[in-house]
Amino acid sequence: MHVLIGVIVEAKDDYDAVIKARVYADSLVRRCFDYYTDFWSGSEVAERWRQNEPALRLDTEAGQRFVEQLWEKYKTHVMRAIREIREAFEKFSDDEIFADLRDESVEYRFIRSKMHEVGATHGYPVRIYVDNWGTVTESTTMEMVREKLFNDKYWVVPLDVHV
Repeated sequence: MHVLIGVIVEAKDDYDAVIKARVYADSLVRRCFDYYTDFWSGSEVAERWRQNEPALRLDTEAGQRFVEQLWEKYKTHVMRAIREIREAFEKFSDDEIFADLRDESVEYRFIRSKMHEVGATHGYPVRIYVDNWGTVTESTTMEMVREKLFNDKYWVVPLDVHV
């Protein structure tokens, strides 16, 4: 599955931003996702996401909008998982939830996967990564991004990642 993420870096221009984001993303390969593609080369990846800019400054409307969209996608995904977990807790016993995950026929085996997604600090479903900070998985961290990084020193670099 392909997912669009953003890597926020401090940089002097778009080229510098893409280079720094690549270095950061390289450290995430295998640990968080299989591989990534940036938009610098303008390949079919740009077509998939209808995204043409290889990097967006965070003091621009486009850069801020992109980060906010990533945040909303992450939040929507996690909130849906929380609802599914709550429903499962009402429907199944603790022993059923703790059942052998190798039993493919068990309807409730997805619950533990959903709990992992809600607690994930990197990898899917996380969408925003900040160089020298880590990931944005909490509303207080997102507020810090808005307050401290939405300026002309920081860029967000969109990456297509395969998870």
